[in-house]
Amino acid sequence: MNSKEAIKKIRVMLGMEKEETKLAEQKLKDGSTIYFTELVEGQVITIEKDGEQVPAPAGEYILEDETILIVEDEGIIKEVKEPEEEELEEEPKEEVETQEEVPAEAPEELPEMTMEQLMERVKMLEEAFAELLNSYESFSTDLEKNYETFSKDIEKKVEEIGEQPSTETVKLEKEKIKDPERWEQRMEAIRNLRKNK
Repeated sequence: MNSKEAIKKIRVMLGMEKEETKLAEQKLKDGSTIYFTELVEGQVITIEKDGEQVPAPAGEYILEDETILIVEDEGIIKEVKEPEEEELEEEPKEEVETQEEVPAEAPEELPEMTMEQLMERVKMLEEAFAELLNSYESFSTDLEKNYETFSKDIEKKVEEIGEQPSTETVKLEKEKIKDPERWEQRMEAIRNLRKNK
């Protein structure tokens, strides 16, 4: 994974960008189609309505393989029931009916994520950060090597240029120099450097 991919992964995990995911689709017993990333509790299923995919309304959905999906508001899968024998399947239906007869108390505000989901997200962030850090360290090492090579090349070029005789003489007009004493000090320092070589 390169650094751009790692940054994108972190941005997706932080909710700053949406991850591009391919949705799977499956037919229901009634012939309609649902779309999902995974058929597990807590995931969202969508249906097509007016040419757009929208979260499936709350209710029970029976897949072609007899798997039952119980969906809450916003298309969130509350429960996935694997196909069972008809006798056992009828009992939960009766329970659902009795549950509907008893008025349910309004649930307290539920957290948006379970602790397991939160820990999984933290683990994913830690992994993405580690990958990003590795990419940065690799980039930093390469940059340091390139800088050293570049510095040595520049030093060689400066030395080569310094060793070549000048083809033109430079004439300075002392009238344009603002601080002639300082100028003379600098020129003397340059002369000394040339002598020391």
